[in-house]
Amino acid sequence: MYYQQILGQKMNKKTGASSIYLREEEYRKVVVPWMSNRPEAYAAWCGVWASEAFQQKSKSHRDNRGTMPNHTFGGDNFTRKAKRLEAQLGREPTPIEVWEAGHRGSDPSNPLCSQTQRERLAAYAEEMKDRHGEDCDWRTMPIDAQAVHKSGGGKAHGRFSLFDGMINTTDFRASRRSASGSGSSGRSSHREAA
Repeated sequence: MYYQQILGQKMNKKTGASSIYLREEEYRKVVVPWMSNRPEAYAAWCGVWASEAFQQKSKSHRDNRGTMPNHTFGGDNFTRKAKRLEAQLGREPTPIEVWEAGHRGSDPSNPLCSQTQRERLAAYAEEMKDRHGEDCDWRTMPIDAQAVHKSGGGKAHGRFSLFDGMINTTDFRASRRSASGSGSSGRSSHREAA
């Protein structure tokens, strides 16, 4: 906006608009419409936008943009991806097959979109073999929430490291409580003993 309104130059991606940072006083000369009713807040943001720390973080984010692997669910959700896969396979796919199809990378030699996903899936496979025996066909079995939880190191930020959204969290919590014996009955017996 500054370049267009103050300097009379049209700016866009091709002309390098995304790599230009202004000084604080330049930002203050043109108020963005969504902040026009909060001049004190806009002035504070101008200071942030002009700061070296913000500009370094912005540059880092810009450099990283597009470098992370993308999931390939596209516009499909899990159900639509499962239906498409069923049409391809001629049978109903397992939940893990659907998950893998949605996390494919563009490189055919690396079936999943990132090394992290490959490592997480391998850890889950090992945990499934530990729980269900070396001969278990973990790819065709129902997803074991306990194995996902243990192999993924818990539920960081409230999410499973694999198959998040495919696991019924309510059932998972109930099974964790019953497995640990830390339900409300355990607490009441502690109180009665005191």
